[in-house]
Amino acid sequence: MVDGIYSIKIERMPSPKCPRCYDRNGVEDNFMGMCGRCCKICLDAAEDFVVFKMLSQEEADRLVNGITEAYRKQKEKYEHKKV
Repeated sequence: MVDGIYSIKIERMPSPKCPRCYDRNGVEDNFMGMCGRCCKICLDAAEDFVVFKMLSQEEADRLVNGITEAYRKQKEKYEHKKV
């Protein structure tokens, strides 16, 4: 404090960026570190990815399974914290 004036420094909390949209809300526990919004978009669009030949069926299945498994693990993790 100098002459009754406070000096405040605000810093942004370091958080992972989503590798798909580059937003600052990636979640390390999510599949590939994607944010929740991108996980939802990928789940909804997995069939279209195959139709438009952006992914093979095997790759799309791996994506869907990875996202759903990460969600299941997160749910278990937070349900154990409830008391």
